[in-house]
Amino acid sequence: MGRIKEIFMQMYYANDGNIPEGATIGDLQRMEEMKIFQWQEYEREKERLRSEQSTLLNTRESTKIAKVQDYWEAELKTGKRRKPKKD
Repeated sequence: MGRIKEIFMQMYYANDGNIPEGATIGDLQRMEEMKIFQWQEYEREKERLRSEQSTLLNTRESTKIAKVQDYWEAELKTGKRRKPKKD
């Protein structure tokens, strides 16, 4: 039996005989690497890894956003209302 077919069969049995419509050969290979064959579990793990990677790549951006958010929260607490500039 071929390697991909073995992985396919593991996924097939782990998902109660259902193959998700969005599953690709790339997904099968990643599932084999992760040793996760249940589709929902795989999707959760994939999303967790994606968010971790995004956080690592965008730490500066998150810091900027946090600073701006802190600034506006402080403005709201003090009750200052800025008047729009008239053109």
